[in-house]
Amino acid sequence: MPEAGHSLNSLERDLLAHVASSSQGAFHLAWRITFDRKVDPSNLQIALNRIRDQHETLRTARSLLNGVSVIDSAKMSDVHMDWLACEPPERVLRALLKHTLDIERGECIRALSWSSENSTTLLVVVHHIAIDGRSAANLMSSLVSQLHHLESGDPSVKAGTVMSADASFIEDQDDVEWWVSHLKSKLNGDLPHIPLRGGLESESVNSSLTDSLRLIEASSRKTAHEAVPEIAPFITAWAIMLGRLVGRETVVVGLPFVSGADSSDEVRFGVSMLPLAINVALDRTVADVISDVTNLIEHGLEHRQASVGSIVNSMSLDQTFDRTPLDGVFTINQIPSISGATISWEPIGSSPFQASLLLSNQGEDQSISLEIEIGMLKGEAIESLSERLSVLIDATIDSVGEGLGTRIRDLPMFSVNQMNSLAAFESGGESNLDAQSISHRFLDIVSTHGDEIAVISDDKNFSYRTIEKWSAAVAESLLHAGTQIGDRVAVFAGRGVESIVSFLGAARIGAVYVPVDADAPEVKICQQLRAAGVDHAIEIDSIAPELRSHISRIIKIPAADTPVADPISLENRLSRVNIDSGLYVMFTSGTTGDSKAVLIHHGGVLRLTHEQWFMQTGGPPRMLNSAPLAFDASTIEIWCPLLSGGLVSCWKRPGSDLMGIADRIARDNLNSAWLTAALFQTAVDGAPQVFSGLDVILTGGDVVSAEHVRRIQAKFPNLIVVNGYGPTENSVLTSCEVIVPGSLKDMDWVSIGRPVRGTSVQLLDENNHRVGIGASGQIVASGMGVGLGYLGNDSSGGFFHQNGMRFYRTGDMARWLPDGRLEFLGRLDGQLKIGGKRIEIGSVESAIR
Repeated sequence: MPEAGHSLNSLERDLLAHVASSSQGAFHLAWRITFDRKVDPSNLQIALNRIRDQHETLRTARSLLNGVSVIDSAKMSDVHMDWLACEPPERVLRALLKHTLDIERGECIRALSWSSENSTTLLVVVHHIAIDGRSAANLMSSLVSQLHHLESGDPSVKAGTVMSADASFIEDQDDVEWWVSHLKSKLNGDLPHIPLRGGLESESVNSSLTDSLRLIEASSRKTAHEAVPEIAPFITAWAIMLGRLVGRETVVVGLPFVSGADSSDEVRFGVSMLPLAINVALDRTVADVISDVTNLIEHGLEHRQASVGSIVNSMSLDQTFDRTPLDGVFTINQIPSISGATISWEPIGSSPFQASLLLSNQGEDQSISLEIEIGMLKGEAIESLSERLSVLIDATIDSVGEGLGTRIRDLPMFSVNQMNSLAAFESGGESNLDAQSISHRFLDIVSTHGDEIAVISDDKNFSYRTIEKWSAAVAESLLHAGTQIGDRVAVFAGRGVESIVSFLGAARIGAVYVPVDADAPEVKICQQLRAAGVDHAIEIDSIAPELRSHISRIIKIPAADTPVADPISLENRLSRVNIDSGLYVMFTSGTTGDSKAVLIHHGGVLRLTHEQWFMQTGGPPRMLNSAPLAFDASTIEIWCPLLSGGLVSCWKRPGSDLMGIADRIARDNLNSAWLTAALFQTAVDGAPQVFSGLDVILTGGDVVSAEHVRRIQAKFPNLIVVNGYGPTENSVLTSCEVIVPGSLKDMDWVSIGRPVRGTSVQLLDENNHRVGIGASGQIVASGMGVGLGYLGNDSSGGFFHQNGMRFYRTGDMARWLPDGRLEFLGRLDGQLKIGGKRIEIGSVESAIR
């Protein structure tokens, strides 16, 4: 070890502290020098040694324990340089870029070189503790000059610019206090906490903006007469994008300020990354933000003798940070143009900062590069974010000199092509409904399929005409009981024809049916009746005395052959029913353990039953009704067949009786069924005969196993599997994936597909901004399927209105795939699915307590 020298300055202390907690190579700087000729490796080695010997900062040992000491060049071996005969694979380059430099022993530089037919490439890596990026560019220029000198045959050493290792940086406490005051005024005392990511999420990716030169030239022209620094529009746009990525109105952007000495013969370590707090709230004008950035640059130059570590320590004595509290950084590299060689910055693949925007130029070659941690992208491709950033920078440059001008909320965050793609992805298409209501549609079907079998229940067949007459009798009984449009009518029964005619009867007079889960505890049923505001009930199964006291009017279901005495009254009432009328109430779990009553309208179901493109059965669906009536999958099982001339076969035994279900499907010649994801996978494993004869099996309610889909389609090559996704609040289905045999190939997961007709889906961040293609966002549904809201005392929850449309925030996360399908990513909250039903962890915890 070298002998101890002087102590570290504050910048060096900051860096060493962060090096210890950062990923390998995070503080390395790398440059690629491409010579337009073959270069003798021995000359490269000599040039590297001379550069290292000449600049004591490159042979200086630094440690928190021993401080700083310069090592005598005579005691050092050659700079480590690997020589290869040809260009190495990417993994070799990555290994060199990240290979640890032992700065405690003064190893601050290493290199790799290779040649092609007419050129030689030298990759040089230096540690940021030794020099900053600005000085590194000068160092590369000096190295090229050394090589030219050697190749000319002159044995002398040209010193050029010297980089010293002395402690030239002297911190000014007044400058530190100025930065502290600035941050406190903008951040209310709270510095951003930057996550310390691990694994793949900590790796950095980079991309150059394709129209960099045009943007740089545009900024130069626009700022020339506005007393605005050329970099101000870039910093402003970068801050706005960072605000979107981190979900905050005020972001902290690191900007390098030269703090040490800078003379013709000496450059010392002295560029400090100082924190600019920038408010990018949506209601601010772009011009105002550019003005703020301009002022911060001017004042930053006046108060540049400060280090970010001292600023943070002075501001937050009681806080600890895993990383420097900068949301992102903006840096500039001025690379001199040298004859015979091209010098370019080389991305490392890891960085001390989670996001960096680099503006660099070498003569006429100018570029803007984006480097960002994979975890910060949240799934979006770096190329997509680069494209979006280009659009944002362009619009920001246009705002220079506008005066009041454009507000941030009105800036484009996507290119035209990206917006066109998102518009296509988000829309499920129009659902051109051909009926005024479920009841109107059913009567149309009766007129054309009257004598055909509509329902099989208890081994009995019921025709469409029989179902219509029976449901009319139920409707008249409800009218006689005083049931009004919108009244909630509880139906106490399990699966069977009686329930179906009760649903039809209630819907026919504009009432809202409420299926009651008879297996639920009575306390739960009472809570649900209160939440739904139930005043009426149809008694099919016996209603317990404890429940009867909660219902004002109870009617017994009339016999199937009961005639209708006053059909005109029924017709008059039906004429007042439309697609916006309430149809049914289903219950979902609430965070308190109480059920939430969701009101669904006729239009929400009609959008699924009209032109049933996901039910590719080759004819009207003949479908098994095995889902509990209080589970919204039963909506598909009942209404898809009945509103298209198909057949419903009511399964009254347990839904887990797969062998019995297989027999029923075969007996009734059914072509479609719905199974929850768990039951689907159980059937594939233990009762594959369930799927024999089916054209379509719908599944969902939880994550569907791709392996199980492949296995069952291999056994039944004509079977179509439909993976349906959707919360109860959006009328059963929001999106679905129609999986034809062979389409999954080697995929490990099943997409939830595309939005269904009559539904639009947006993926939004926590501030309700669209996310980029590939990035994770919350599924927000709109369109005909969104329910009418929660009943009772529940708040609007995820429902909201905007521009005359209903929306629902699902709490589910997903991302857009490049082809416009959705990949489900899980929940935002503590909900989970068991047997297709939503369960709140809070409910379980409450019950345990």
